[in-house]
Amino acid sequence: MTRQLMKDLYNALCTNSNLTAIVPSNNIKIGWQNEISSFPTITIFQIGGTSRGQLGYNTAAVGSGLVKENFGPQIEIYSRISTLQNYQILDELNDIMISSGYEKLSDLDDYDDTLGAHRKITRWNKLILNED
Repeated sequence: MTRQLMKDLYNALCTNSNLTAIVPSNNIKIGWQNEISSFPTITIFQIGGTSRGQLGYNTAAVGSGLVKENFGPQIEIYSRISTLQNYQILDELNDIMISSGYEKLSDLDDYDDTLGAHRKITRWNKLILNED
């Protein structure tokens, strides 16, 4: 399930023309990057998540309940231009994430001295109920 959720999130970001007008789709990455050479860039990580069976799941009648899943991605925005550009990207990201059922948990402004880039770190959560 996690793989599909990450893939859906990546596709939602890469296919949004408002976002890709600012951040090219080839600068939207999943997972840790050894080196970032092109800016602005977005990286997506999974930092949290749980799966829990409910309503008869794991009983003799497996398949008769719901699987409750929390998916917790962290999305980092990098810009060498300015913090303002990160906020412009965040505005587009907020629209995509909220319309996709995500709830923003937090965000933080930072500066990465190694990259020489402004960084915006955002954390999200999505609750999914799946019929097993």
